Amino acid sequence: KEIKLIYMAMRDAEGKLDEMSDQLTCFMVASISTGLRPSEWAQADLVQESTGLQLKVVNAKATNGRANGLYRHIHLDGLLEYQVRAIQRTLKNGKVAIQQGPDGYCRWQQRLRNHLRRVAIKALGRRVRYPALYTFRHQFAANAKKSLSQEEVAALLGHGSTATAGRHYARASSANGANVVRPSVSEVCTVRAPANARYPSRRMDQAGKFKTLA
Repeated sequence: KEIKLIYMAMRDAEGKLDEMSDQLTCFMVASISTGLRPSEWAQADLVQESTGLQLKVVNAKATNGRANGLYRHIHLDGLLEYQVRAIQRTLKNGKVAIQQGPDGYCRWQQRLRNHLRRVAIKALGRRVRYPALYTFRHQFAANAKKSLSQEEVAALLGHGSTATAGRHYARASSANGANVVRPSVSEVCTVRAPANARYPSRRMDQAGKFKTLA
């Protein structure tokens, strides 16, 4: 509900968006659709493979086994046209910002944060906490948890373990839509289950089906 109010608050009386609102809208749609961290748009690219359109992402937290490898590949064939356009625009906006100097990308992200806060105050009124750029990754996680396995969610978020999303991300009950992107099968297979897991660990076979491990 909050995200919808923010979308609406960015439009003028004629339903149009100014440049900064357009960039923020694209960022929000792209992030909710793919789950990227705000910093990860700087090193992400669209690639066309035989299996369809993919978003190749350099994992931001690939040290000490925290990430599921150096890269992750998000299959986008289930997205609608407007979602793909938002991803394309966000990638382009990030690359333009990078070309503006060593701190260009950071300054662009700060402009997005500032604009989001102004719009959130307008939409939600005065309060202690407001949505942040990371909020849209959390919304993606909640949507994904509603329909995907723990291993699939971890692979899409770039996590090395199923524990991270369970502990630090929104629950499936916070979902406001369906997840339609898919992780790479090979990347799902490398996700670790925590040693103290109370649920059975599952792994995806080459046919794309999950099997419970003893």
